[in-house]
Amino acid sequence: MAKGHHHGKNEKQKRSTKRDGYRYRYSQDKPASIKLVIYILPGTVRTVPGTSVNRIVEDLKRAIGIWRLPIEVVKLIETSTDFGLAHGKLQCNERFAQSSVFRAMENRREADGYPSEWITVWYVPNFRFSDNNTIACAYSNRIVGNRLYQHIIMSGRTAAQENRSTLAHELGHIFFATAPGENNSDPTSRNSPHSPISSNFMSTPAGNKTGIDIRQIQKACRSALVPECERGIYERFKN
Repeated sequence: MAKGHHHGKNEKQKRSTKRDGYRYRYSQDKPASIKLVIYILPGTVRTVPGTSVNRIVEDLKRAIGIWRLPIEVVKLIETSTDFGLAHGKLQCNERFAQSSVFRAMENRREADGYPSEWITVWYVPNFRFSDNNTIACAYSNRIVGNRLYQHIIMSGRTAAQENRSTLAHELGHIFFATAPGENNSDPTSRNSPHSPISSNFMSTPAGNKTGIDIRQIQKACRSALVPECERGIYERFKN
């Protein structure tokens, strides 16, 4: 699930995103890779249930396998606080994004000083969101100070093997929300954040789906967070 639903040229270029009448510019040119900074909150499930397999490693492998783009974890941080999540309701909506809990998470991210174009992924102990249906959420184009940040929250339910494509799915929401000059919809749909193609990993729930459409990679490649896509990249998605 997503909250806050945003032809690479050969030369490098800076990208900016306009929101609420102001223009925010990322500090760097198109990156060499998609960078993730991961926060693990106390009590978070670390392994795929019933195994000793690291769930975060598996999430990353699946995301790379689906997108076929360079995605790397550049920082992994274990926090000493849950920011109040244990006593609050985890929600995938603007109300939660404005809550003191999420604001505290945003402030921690900003205080750590990592580049804002690094996508923030929070692994939290909550088994699922308060609606008892949502298991992950993307919060895109969040403004703190004069910078844009992208956040993903992964609940404990995403540790299950049957939900391995969830991180790739949430990254899709972030990529589509940061593609300039377009809305936040999935390009295989009509103004919906999710794909209507049942086998596609951007349909809901993502589960273990791995299907991807060339239109999705084309839109993702327009994001300021995604490296310049070489001319031959689309050949990878023809089969």
